[in-house]
Amino acid sequence: MDIKEELTYRYDIKMNYMKAWRSKEHEVNDLRGNASDSYSLIPSFLHMVEKTNPGSVVDLKTTEESSLLFVFMALDASIKGWGACRPIVFVDGTFLKAAYGGTLLCACTQDAQGHIFLLAFCVVDFENDQSWKWFFKKFKEAYGVREHQCLISDRNESLIKAAREMYPEITHSYCGYHILSNLKTSFKQHAAKYNLPFFGAVKAYTEKQFEFHMAELDGLDKGIRPYLKKVGYEKWSRIHSQNKRYSTMTSNISESLNATNVAARATNYNAARILESIGATIDAY
Repeated sequence: MDIKEELTYRYDIKMNYMKAWRSKEHEVNDLRGNASDSYSLIPSFLHMVEKTNPGSVVDLKTTEESSLLFVFMALDASIKGWGACRPIVFVDGTFLKAAYGGTLLCACTQDAQGHIFLLAFCVVDFENDQSWKWFFKKFKEAYGVREHQCLISDRNESLIKAAREMYPEITHSYCGYHILSNLKTSFKQHAAKYNLPFFGAVKAYTEKQFEFHMAELDGLDKGIRPYLKKVGYEKWSRIHSQNKRYSTMTSNISESLNATNVAARATNYNAARILESIGATIDAY
């Protein structure tokens, strides 16, 4: 649609949607290569990563038909830097908006100054038991296990199951915002009033503070306390956490990383940038 509108505005050329789409696809293939053919270059790319970045951990898993299933990468610089970061790992999955779909799994942490530090990423087909288990297996091979290590994530069932199997020795906690979202879905009557007392309980440093805010939630709905107790206080409350979570009571840094990668995950091309070069291919269509 952008190409159609730009051609009309700039050159007074009328073009139907399909002709604009075919022209764009043709030019993008010329500029960037064919997307489907590029999958065959992944093994060579991974080989060069290992050669130019010794110490990096990369791996590729394919189906019986030799189609891409999973690909994992943890660069040597990230592996070396992990020891100087907080022993907290945030993991999350986000959709790839390419024509062939897929999901990007990322693991990140924070350095001593609280800056986001990327640890590893993995492209998989879907968030399921098999993909999360393979991701955690490769991540553990690359980073091992640190003392007082803590994992923070949302409550994806496949993620929880894989983490329990692959990391039985570390604490697995949940993001406060995801718990709050589930709370609002389950107890809708006073949902707008949950934020302050819930995060007061999440961030409480003493049992007295925690009980004060839980009492506020009791006043809004008597079912909230049993619900949160079933989730496990140690999963989302600072005072009950088995390991230090520092100031990281949510998985916001994973969301920030996903927002930074939004352009790489999308397939939107700037129509204005390819207009000049697309002109030569229009007549062929």
